[in-house]
Amino acid sequence: MFSFLNRKKRKKTPNPIHLWEEDGQFNAFMMEISGHTLVDKVRCFMLYQYAKSVSCMSGDVAEIGVYKGGTARLLARTLQPSEKKIHLFDTFSGMPATDNVKDYHRKGDFGDTCMEKVSELLKDCSNVLFYQGLFPDTAKPVAEKSFCLVHVYVDIYRSVIDCCEFFYPRL
Repeated sequence: MFSFLNRKKRKKTPNPIHLWEEDGQFNAFMMEISGHTLVDKVRCFMLYQYAKSVSCMSGDVAEIGVYKGGTARLLARTLQPSEKKIHLFDTFSGMPATDNVKDYHRKGDFGDTCMEKVSELLKDCSNVLFYQGLFPDTAKPVAEKSFCLVHVYVDIYRSVIDCCEFFYPRL
């Protein structure tokens, strides 16, 4: 009976599995990106936490695989106070040709986006820079930069390898 009474008096500790439900800023950002991402809320919360944790570190942020711009906006809004630059790489026209053996997606998948729509979503984020085309062909402007966070959200095997080879030495 004694242990039962002690449990009643204890403060309720937050459930770490559902912390995103109690974070007002995160939930406001989620409302802003609704319909602009395929990334689920739990993964968006993880990305939000990563962005917050690097806000005091040196280096820029990159996202490769922007699609409709939802997670790009989440990163940009989370990092706006730090004035970090967010470098966004995508074709902004869907998947290029893929390897039929290694890749699940095919040419043209995710083609329901364009640079104009993503730019419109991010128009109030002055900390974003766009690089349209195939990565790593578009990476030359950031070759001399360092990065504290890189969100690689590509679906092509070769693209993942290219991102790792390019960004790992710059992290």
